[in-house]
Amino acid sequence: MPFFGYYTVFNLKQTEGIDESKIPATDACDHDFDTIAQAEELIECWTDLPEIRLDQSHAFY
Repeated sequence: MPFFGYYTVFNLKQTEGIDESKIPATDACDHDFDTIAQAEELIECWTDLPEIRLDQSHAFY
């Protein structure tokens, strides 16, 4: 069952009294794929692609 809740989150440097040695290490991870290439591949493989117009004066949806 889905549950929505609000949580207040603090950076560890904004807290007091927490022993940093007890916090497990985590590996920072960034995207390991090229998002632009993924988007271009999606557009290239789209069978009923709508017309894409660039340099328009306002947004179209």
